[in-house]
Amino acid sequence: MSKHYQDIPCETSARYHLQRLNLEEPIRLNAKVLLQGPISTLKTEKKYEFAIDFTNDPYYGGTDPSNENYVIRGQAKKSTNSFYSYASLSIINKNERFTISVLPVERSETKTNYLAYFIDLIRNLDLKIKVLCFDREF
Repeated sequence: MSKHYQDIPCETSARYHLQRLNLEEPIRLNAKVLLQGPISTLKTEKKYEFAIDFTNDPYYGGTDPSNENYVIRGQAKKSTNSFYSYASLSIINKNERFTISVLPVERSETKTNYLAYFIDLIRNLDLKIKVLCFDREF
């Protein structure tokens, strides 16, 4: 039996609003949103293990002015060498891993810039680093 959904936006409306989305605001707020659950379990006096990862998602489309700075070229994987790439920062607490920040990778930025951003974020959250792990992208 198929369900009919009323009072939800159609695909055209969703695409219209997504195109109007300014990435700066979600980027600015992402750590605040992602930390809502785990923040109550973290103690500022304790040192934590952190991990920084880069993830490349295959991209098969074309580029235009709206996405050209976000399409990264790399070694071929899954029949393409174009990717959307994301840098993420996770904290390991009591053998649980929580992602606390995710940033879209821009072609014009260096990996060092993302590293500095994440270290500043950790300091701004008043957390201390016991170990900072990087994936092989570094």
